[in-house]
Order: sequence, then structure tokens, then C-alpha cells
Amino acid sequence: MSTKSLNYNIVALRNVALLCILLHHAMCPYIGWPPNELKLTDFPPFFLPICSLSKKLGLDIFTFVSGYLLSFPSRKNIGFGTFVWKKSLRLIVPTIVFGIVYMCLFPHFFGTDKPYWINGTHLWYLPMIFMCMIMASIITYKTRSIVLFFSLFAFCCILMPRTISEFMSYMPVFAVGYVAGYCNFDGFLQRHNRLKVGLFAFALLIFQLYCNRKWMGGDWYLISPLLIYSVFWAFKIDRFKPKWWINLSRCSFGIFLLHQFAINSVIFFFSDYISEIPIVFGVGLFFTAALFVSWLLCFLYYKVKQLYYSKMTTLKA
Repeated sequence: MSTKSLNYNIVALRNVALLCILLHHAMCPYIGWPPNELKLTDFPPFFLPICSLSKKLGLDIFTFVSGYLLSFPSRKNIGFGTFVWKKSLRLIVPTIVFGIVYMCLFPHFFGTDKPYWINGTHLWYLPMIFMCMIMASIITYKTRSIVLFFSLFAFCCILMPRTISEFMSYMPVFAVGYVAGYCNFDGFLQRHNRLKVGLFAFALLIFQLYCNRKWMGGDWYLISPLLIYSVFWAFKIDRFKPKWWINLSRCSFGIFLLHQFAINSVIFFFSDYISEIPIVFGVGLFFTAALFVSWLLCFLYYKVKQLYYSKMTTLKA
């Protein structure tokens, strides 16, 4: 996709979601996930609320963005079989491949309460979002997608119970994103005053934070990502588009796949050292490794891929 066709508010949303997820997982070793010796019983003030908020915010935004992008008319010009095949290659195949690799590299990082190899990792999110996409495709493909959806639902009930429970929680957020894109929410915003929209959306976000100040166990309202999108539009966040920011968004999927491997490696090799430093520095170390190691690997992958296709094009010419 060229930079001209990018929605830079979506780029910003995706990057914020990614950073929130990385922050959450950088804090999780001190909570006991994955199982390790760094687990604490007494936490600094606001540690647990920030950890919970960053997870909820990150996953809600990711889910909203997935629904928003799926609603584009261009997505409906392909056949149902092609749609399922592409989404399977994008979401299900990486889940299986990286799940097996994770299980081989870090078998001791599975909790006894999570015996399912996919549900015991961060990879549970991918089949969940795949089910959301199949569910949404019922609008376009009707009968065939209904049959496939319920077949996948039965399959996941047996092998991936967490995927099912999370699907029930996140499908409404996905639906909000889908409806926002389908109904041209950008067009709706452009008919209103930026300052009024921004202040109204920001006030609602603050109100939600106040109502959900006990974030552990408190649910965000479904429209939170929509409000954040409105705030970004109102304050022209889309004007912020340096190359590294766009590259971070393009690499977000790969970073999501790889970041937990980086965190687990830090735990495995440096747990004795980390246990002796303040928790803030430990979280910073995990976050830095999760972001920059994964980002570097993704950057190298895309460079090699680009060189490969350039070489193949030259040979064909």
C-alpha cells in the first residue's frame, strides 16, 4: 500500500495499540506470566491498573482497527474462498507455526492453568480475530460464511476455549469498527467542527476513565476506540507521519508475533540480574527488547523480501 492511500489516523491507532500491548506484556513477568521467578506479591501503586488498562486499551484498538479496515468496499470484491484463504494464511498459519516454535523454545513458560498450547501464549488473539472476520463476512457472503463460522466455532470450543470466551468479549468492539468504516465515519466527522468533536470525545474518554478507575475487572465501553479515533482526527494526528512511524505500523503484525519471544529470552538469560534492579527498570528492559528486537527482525525480513522480489523481477525482465 502506498503512503498516499494510508489513513494516518489508523496508523496512529495501530501504533498506540501495539505500544500498549508491549507495555502490558513487559509488566506481565512481575505478575507471573509467563511463569518465572520474578513474580511479585506486593506491587507499586498503579502497577496493576496500568497493566490492565494497557491490555484492554491495546486489544480494543487492534480489534476496532481490524473491523474498520475489513469494511472497505475493496475487501468485498473477492470470492468467499479467496477471502477465507487469505485470512487463514495471514492469521491461522502464523498461529500454528509460531505456536509450535514457542512450545519448542519455551515449554517451561506454560502455566498449569493453561494447558492449550495456543491459548497459553499471546497467539490466542489471532484465531479470535479470524473468527470475528468470518462472522462479519456473513453480511457479504451469507450462507457459506454461516456454515464456516459455526464449524470454526465448534472446533475452537474443543481445542481453544479461551479463543471462544475472548471472541464473545471482543466481537462487539470489532462490530463497532466495522460499522464505523461501513457508514463512512470519516465523512461524518468532516461535517462537524474539529474543536467541538475533539473536546466532546476527549471529555467522554476522561469520563470513562473515571467510571472505570478500578480497571481490574472493569470493562471499557465499546466506543472507546471510536472516541480515540475522533480525538486523533480532531487534533490532526494524521499530520504526524515520519517514515519510522509509518514503518512501525507496517511492522506491527510481525512485532506482535515476535515480541513475546524477545521478552521470554530476556527472562531466560537475565532473570538473576533483573531481580536485583528496580521494577521500573525491569519493565523498561522488557519493553525495549520487545519493541526494538522484534522491529529489527521485521525490518530485516521486509528488506530481504524486497530484495528477493526485485531480483525476481529483474530475472523475468
